[in-house]
Amino acid sequence: MNAGDRTDGTPNQSVVLQSKKKVDLGAEAAAIIKTTLGRLGEGYKAEVDARRHIVYVSAVDAKAFSRVMRLLAAHYDAQQQLLFTEPVRRNVTVILPTLQDYRKLVPNAKVHGIYSKRNRMLVSISFSNVLIHEFIHALHHNDQISMNQEHPTWIVEGLAMLFQGSRVKNGKLEILTHAGLSVIQEALKKEKAHSLAHLCAMTPRAFMRDARLCYSQARYVMLYLHRLGKLRRFYETYKFSYAVDRTGIKALVDTLGKPLEEIEVIRGGRTTVIKQLLGLMGKHRPKLSES
Repeated sequence: MNAGDRTDGTPNQSVVLQSKKKVDLGAEAAAIIKTTLGRLGEGYKAEVDARRHIVYVSAVDAKAFSRVMRLLAAHYDAQQQLLFTEPVRRNVTVILPTLQDYRKLVPNAKVHGIYSKRNRMLVSISFSNVLIHEFIHALHHNDQISMNQEHPTWIVEGLAMLFQGSRVKNGKLEILTHAGLSVIQEALKKEKAHSLAHLCAMTPRAFMRDARLCYSQARYVMLYLHRLGKLRRFYETYKFSYAVDRTGIKALVDTLGKPLEEIEVIRGGRTTVIKQLLGLMGKHRPKLSES
């Protein structure tokens, strides 16, 4: 869950422009620790990953705390080689609270983690998929700021959903799971799947109204690009053509080398892209190492 998004589909310039100031990151990290520890009270400890500019504040045991730090460091380093190549320009705060404190910070009982763009803060009671999902939001947010861009919800959530089901092996990201496939199969059977053009053009509010299906479809579009070895090409093309088209449709067309009507033929709500992907599911699972 990515907090701080506008719901009308327009860029939040206050979020984008906040990175323009030069900041003493060491002093900022110290201030974050002082403020956060003062707010959360006893039972918390803090660590700073100065190379990656990640500030950790944790109430979990030392073994779990160390595991989370290693996990996020590995994903950060892997993404530096893959998709989000910009170094983090401001400290990202990662809070691993007690359950009681988490419910004060995040009242929604269904949400196990959240990233706030306004203060670059990740709060999670998950040490696995949800934690990685929110960390991808943080890295993606940093990349958007470096380009003075704000990407649409389907790209933001599609990438986070793709990478949350991954592990780092020998420095490379490997996709492990196919979460959400049954959701798409059910939607295809009932002819309720969104067209690719519609998915790309959705406002955040419209996306969240049908979140279960939209999250799954967005993930599988990214997985489709990955399986073709074109995920990085798509992302770079999207950033380059952002001023012309913010939906991502142009980037898809340019990356796949086909007009949209050939990429996706809509017949009663069935999407060719998703059906083609389902045909790839039985093939080997290549590592995420697109060039």
